[in-house]
Amino acid sequence: MRIVIDPQGALGESRDRGIGRYTRCFMREFIKAAKEHEIYLVFNAMLPDAYNRLRKDVGDLVPAERIVGWTAEAPIAAIRAENTQRRILAGDIWESVIESLEPDLLIISSLFEGAGDDAIASVSAERNYLVATICYDFIPLIYNTIYLRNVENRIFYKNQLEYLKKSDFLLAISESTLNEAVQLLRYPSERITNISAAVDTEIEPATDVSLLERFGIDRPYLLYVSAGDQRKNHAGLVSAYAALPYAVREAHQLVLGGRIGVNISHGLRAHARKCGVPDEDMIFTGEIDDSILGALYVQSKAVVFPSWHEGFGLPILEAMFFGKAVLASNKSSMPEVVGNPKALFDPFDVVSMSRSLNDILTDDEFRRDLEHHAAVQIKNFSWERTAALAHRFLEDVTSRMPRPRKHGRKYAISAISKIAGNTALLDYPRDVAAMYIARSFRQGDRRQLLVDISQLVQQDAKTGIQRVVRSILMNFLKNPPTGWVVEPVYADEFTQGYRYARRFTDSFLGIDAPWHEDTKVEAWTNDVMLVLDLQHGVLEYQKPVLDEWHRRGVSIFTVVYDILPLKFPHYFPYTVDKLHGKWIRQLASYSGALCISKAVADDLHDWIVENSVETDPYFEIDWFHLGSDIEGSKPSVGLPDGAHDMLRTMGERPTCLLVGTVEPRKGGAQALSAFELLWKQDVDIALVIVGKEGWHVESLAKRLRQHPELGKRLFWLEGISDEFLDRIYAEATFLLAPSEGEGFGLPLIEAAQKGISLVVRDLPVFREVAGDAAFYFADRLEPAVIAQSVIVWLELYRQDKHPKPHMMRWLNWEESAKNLLGKIIKPKISAGKYTD
Repeated sequence: MRIVIDPQGALGESRDRGIGRYTRCFMREFIKAAKEHEIYLVFNAMLPDAYNRLRKDVGDLVPAERIVGWTAEAPIAAIRAENTQRRILAGDIWESVIESLEPDLLIISSLFEGAGDDAIASVSAERNYLVATICYDFIPLIYNTIYLRNVENRIFYKNQLEYLKKSDFLLAISESTLNEAVQLLRYPSERITNISAAVDTEIEPATDVSLLERFGIDRPYLLYVSAGDQRKNHAGLVSAYAALPYAVREAHQLVLGGRIGVNISHGLRAHARKCGVPDEDMIFTGEIDDSILGALYVQSKAVVFPSWHEGFGLPILEAMFFGKAVLASNKSSMPEVVGNPKALFDPFDVVSMSRSLNDILTDDEFRRDLEHHAAVQIKNFSWERTAALAHRFLEDVTSRMPRPRKHGRKYAISAISKIAGNTALLDYPRDVAAMYIARSFRQGDRRQLLVDISQLVQQDAKTGIQRVVRSILMNFLKNPPTGWVVEPVYADEFTQGYRYARRFTDSFLGIDAPWHEDTKVEAWTNDVMLVLDLQHGVLEYQKPVLDEWHRRGVSIFTVVYDILPLKFPHYFPYTVDKLHGKWIRQLASYSGALCISKAVADDLHDWIVENSVETDPYFEIDWFHLGSDIEGSKPSVGLPDGAHDMLRTMGERPTCLLVGTVEPRKGGAQALSAFELLWKQDVDIALVIVGKEGWHVESLAKRLRQHPELGKRLFWLEGISDEFLDRIYAEATFLLAPSEGEGFGLPLIEAAQKGISLVVRDLPVFREVAGDAAFYFADRLEPAVIAQSVIVWLELYRQDKHPKPHMMRWLNWEESAKNLLGKIIKPKISAGKYTD
């Protein structure tokens, strides 16, 4: 195989930074690993500064005749508008030089050089060779309000990001970067691999330097090596250092190594003074060479790395190379580089950071443990390993993947040419012709999984369904199926057509400001639309669009959470049952319904049959189970006044917990009446209800608020923190589930996970979810049924003969999402029959 390497990452502005080091070390070891292949290097002669060093690095590995130079008229820096024509010319020359070498594979060391220098690289759509690009990070995208404030920089980065997406393969420098490429770019997971990184072992510490004389370092010190970017979190580190006990801080200096910049260092100095840190306690080294850097590592007491976000975090590895104890942020790639949870802290939590700093500076045993770990962890990283990982991956994927095809683009252009040349169509509107041609030829080679999240985009209603949507969506984006691109979409009840929810997805995935535009959705044959969110009106209003997609071969599946409004219309607001029925009739005209339990699937099938609903000939009903880690957001904290008294009351007697919105079908009224019977029989038991007031429960709410046992053995908590709920679970004896109808029964799983026993109504869905892990009472509405069942269960509990919650099996969200994907990306074809 003929492989061409473009090393501009080591030639331009990045030559003395991490990307430059990475390019030089990786290139040399990769050439060694791929010695059976024909290797060419392409040099940009407009970037002469590092040419000799790079030539020296590979001179003994690549024959001179395989080192090809090229040039163009300079300057071509992308951020200068006057350079536009010269830059276009240089790009054409660069692509032509690459093509002239007739490579099988081009490896691009960095696609993001050239904003302010004379580097240039692209990924041509018309190429006939494969392209692999080293992928370092997406920090400018994630923190675009910090890094891309300048319009020219934003345009440059956006263009280069599009080239990155066109690369046939990506070589990520960490698992974190790999995951970001898959999620943020929707890059195919089968075409990217983590090749990691390593330390430049040629760093030789200076032995003849006095750190006291050069920098004023006169005590043991904590070292942080980095540039001055805001995300490097120098201000947070200074605050954490200032929060150390006075004796600890007085005994240790904080040394900030590297080129930080005058304005930033002045700002940090002012911040330190405000925090009470004297100037002599904090040292700025300024720009230093490798020998001084090595000396700083060697003589430090410990090293800290509090960055918000990294592509890898090379200084962590450098410190470990010198045998140092390292503390680091628990974000992005840093945990995988550190490899020790005990050495991590939250970089946004000054208290947590300061506590970790105090430990590493004062606890000798802890510091020695980290030093020992460093000696072990560093062995997991080497340039030989990185090169071997890249070599094996590229050999494997290039052997299986043909040269780039032009896919539908070539044929779409051909169709346009035919129409333009057809005299019979001279008056036919060109925009209409172009629209139908676009619908007929897919862009790219991956099928789309369109995920309708219309409600979530418009407003996160914080309901159980919304939490399910968030969890499933996150797992789809993290783990897209091979050969597919996951595209969240949305629509409303006022405008025909769906739009890609890219601005929402940017925010959902942590990008600090929307990056993409919400363009109109185009769907093609064999794409799949999954209606994950529940919005009756949107599905109805978009019926013409969905019908047209379905006729063109787009499979449309809808997630059905329950049909309770049809089973219990008297428990729901007026007309909800009619709205739900109309919704089901429409979804039945498409590919299938995916219910969140077999019980819901049974109910749906029966209702469709009983109501003679006309279905698509290939309509099918299937089911999957939800995950159990329902809260994806950071748990809320805080205990209200009186919380400790309530918890003490719970601990003094058996306590029943009822969790869920207080609404008619939930069985709250029957449960309260049952406990009134128990209290009359002198059964000393508490009832705790956690849930907001819903609809049609005014009389029940009044009973609860005016009840004589309220605050004694009856508690109704309408809005509490996750922390308080966890404390309540810890004190509860059992969970009561008296609901007359559910789609799944997630509180049963949540309780079982916390070791809480279950006393539940004998519903098919509860049997499906809990199996033998619950005690069941008869599905009748008399309060005595629940009261008697509680008495029986309490006796079994005293004898330790009650059903145990650990017997329940539950899924996590990754498993749930995987099961759901299996139902839709390979749909079974049937004759519209339902099989149980």
